[in-house]
Amino acid sequence: MMYPSDHALALARVLRVIEIIANRPDISNEELVEQLVSDGIDPVDAHLLMAFVPTALSYPIVVSMGASNLPWYYTVGKRPGSRRLVLLPLKEEHYFTAALQWVTELLAMDPAARPITLEAFNAVVVRSPVLDAANGMIENYGRDALRGGVFAPLVICGVTAEEIEASRRAFRSKRRWWQFWRR
Repeated sequence: MMYPSDHALALARVLRVIEIIANRPDISNEELVEQLVSDGIDPVDAHLLMAFVPTALSYPIVVSMGASNLPWYYTVGKRPGSRRLVLLPLKEEHYFTAALQWVTELLAMDPAARPITLEAFNAVVVRSPVLDAANGMIENYGRDALRGGVFAPLVICGVTAEEIEASRRAFRSKRRWWQFWRR
């Protein structure tokens, strides 16, 4: 099941991340998470938003650079202090899919009609580890390096699979009584 289930909520939070970074391009990831938490967003969601939004915004750009095998999973540690990683699907993360849909629609618009400046967009997308990896591959191996290249899944630090599951469990427990059969 996609989390959060409400698309409007997911998109509003994605746009809030973009707004914060656009207003303070030099903001650290820790400060970004703190700002999101002070806005009332759960700390787990804040960490995921910090990672997913720049990554999703970079996908169409990296594809336009020649990449075709982008990661559709992300990894987190199983529990605090654990060396074991858990692989989770990005398609179930509404923050990621909402940001990807938003950027796809944005890039289809006439540049003059876009609701974000190029500087603000760049401030967000430059934080993407996928874009960083693509630029490194091109720099080291030439323009054709992305063709057929395989990207490793996004690794997210600062949150664990146990914490994600606990926050989702709290989300699932808020369902109506007649929705007990849904996962």
